Amino acid sequence: LALVGHHCPHHAMFRKNSVDVDDVNVDQVYECLESMVMRVGESPTSEEIKLLPAKSGVLVLRKGSAANILFVRDLEGQDGWVNVLSVQGGILLRLLSSAEDVVSLWHQAEAGVAAAQLSSELVSELEVFQSAELDEIQALNTA
Repeated sequence: LALVGHHCPHHAMFRKNSVDVDDVNVDQVYECLESMVMRVGESPTSEEIKLLPAKSGVLVLRKGSAANILFVRDLEGQDGWVNVLSVQGGILLRLLSSAEDVVSLWHQAEAGVAAAQLSSELVSELEVFQSAELDEIQALNTA
């Protein structure tokens, strides 16, 4: 408890570029500051789906039972659980505040999305949070 008011410069600088776990919002796109393991379940021992590389984007779909556990979708359409706290206790996400940031990440992933041949199920899920891109996605799906 003695450390509650303590702010070292490195910690303050780190926090300026990231967000607190409690400030993470559903339906927002974040950039991974470091690589993170995506898992089938919330537990750190559940099966690994993939490694999300640093600088990749994730959409937060919902929060888990603990504040640092989030259910996310990456830009290839893969859903899974991630722990967004580093071993040092810092958060591994940065909010993409400008539309430009988000669009650039989505465009980087477009080739992957086209190759994945989005299923109609995924298209209907995407409609919920990405309605502006829906026509483009359907065009890719039927191409």
